[in-house]
Amino acid sequence: MSVYHGTKFGFVQSAVYDQMGVSLEGRLANASDINLCDAYSVGEEAGIGVGLGISISALSGVLKPGVNSEEVKLPTAASTAADFGGILIRTDTGHTDANGKNYMAHKEMASVLRSNRVGGRVWVKAYNTITAGGNLYWIKNNSSNSSLPIGGFAGSAISSDTVQLNGVRVVSGAAAGGLALIETGIANTTAVDLSSYLTSADAAETYQPKLTAGANVAISDENVISATDTTYTAGTGIEISDENVISTTQG
Repeated sequence: MSVYHGTKFGFVQSAVYDQMGVSLEGRLANASDINLCDAYSVGEEAGIGVGLGISISALSGVLKPGVNSEEVKLPTAASTAADFGGILIRTDTGHTDANGKNYMAHKEMASVLRSNRVGGRVWVKAYNTITAGGNLYWIKNNSSNSSLPIGGFAGSAISSDTVQLNGVRVVSGAAAGGLALIETGIANTTAVDLSSYLTSADAAETYQPKLTAGANVAISDENVISATDTTYTAGTGIEISDENVISTTQG
């Protein structure tokens, strides 16, 4: 039997720490990020280890569609980056197998930090060196090496057994076997080739039409410059107002 020696009617706990004291595979970097996680049924009969990347698939015949109508599974050899649904996190309700591996069992409700909904941070085990700010690869198969952890993470490609992920950021790196901190829910920008939309191919570096001597130039009522109408010649007055509006009112 324990005895409370604190102040009568006082607080049992007067301080709350958001950052986790110990970094563990699948553990959230910040305890409050548990509010950013979603619950999914585990679809693998052998369960899924904490800290592994999962895919999300639909379930039919559920009691509460939209609430428990999806399950999480490990990737397959055919999985792509678009199939990455998030990371199964470590909670107090998990299990430990005979090898000391923590996991969530089949048909249990697991907490998942989604890949495209929020920007939470979680610790994952590095199969090989993962570099802060570098690329992150999802291990989807083990054809090149039977020891590859399906659903695990690497900092470089491993044959065709990995796929590079989008929308994740490596916050802090780790050597092989260490723990790297990654953040999900990061928006991506993709370079787009706009050269086919330019009026002059040699202006591709600046992504704007090229005007030459004698070209017809028009300024619309909305102050949009185009190369369609009026030819400006020497002596034409052009005014730039305090609001940076271009007009041709000055002689």
